[in-house]
Amino acid sequence: MAGAYSYALLVELGENNTAKLKNKLVKYFQSKKSGGGECEVEYENGSRTATLSYCSLNVKNVLARGAHQISLDKGVLKVTVRLLKDESKTSFSDVETPFSNMKSVHNTMFSGLWALF
Repeated sequence: MAGAYSYALLVELGENNTAKLKNKLVKYFQSKKSGGGECEVEYENGSRTATLSYCSLNVKNVLARGAHQISLDKGVLKVTVRLLKDESKTSFSDVETPFSNMKSVHNTMFSGLWALF
């Protein structure tokens, strides 16, 4: 199912030495609290970064929240999320929303009307 996840984000983690952090990241970024949804998390123990891969437009919600905080047994882990620069993934600018093409539809419609006059 790796091909289905085409929107990638980089997660920068604050200082941590938390056991099973990958499980906590998956749980958090799939929850409504993060604005996320179904995703894949790549993380190696001890790393200060992780990669999130989403298959839907949830990336916009996750990015819109800015700084994230994950509650841990020993406090709170502060997390920053930003776009991952990776050509194998779709960039955020390629994410199409219902209004992405509205300007071109609007311009086409009005140029057609002007042709009638």
